[in-house]
Amino acid sequence: MGEKCKITLDIYEGSIVPILWNFPKSEIQSLQEEGVEILNLNGSYLVYVKEYSKSEQVERLGDKGLARKFHQGYSLKSFFISFPHYVGLVEALSLEKVKPFLSEDELNVLLV
Repeated sequence: MGEKCKITLDIYEGSIVPILWNFPKSEIQSLQEEGVEILNLNGSYLVYVKEYSKSEQVERLGDKGLARKFHQGYSLKSFFISFPHYVGLVEALSLEKVKPFLSEDELNVLLV
């Protein structure tokens, strides 16, 4: 029997990011279809949290038409607001570890 899905919070490139553990590939693909940037870490998946401005989208895609279709990305807060069923999967120990670095708004979303 497989292990339960869980989410830990960690620091990556100066930002607090969710790391998804034991999630089925189908769920990861669904998140990607919703515009979530995900990095595969060989068994776990890091959710890259960055919201892009329109000019950053144009710079990344090189075409204003495509940029309008490109998802702006997610912040830590908007990720958990958009996918509230994941809040209950956040491991308490990892939340405590990053708690001093979270904004009040982020804490309000994560401490439901």
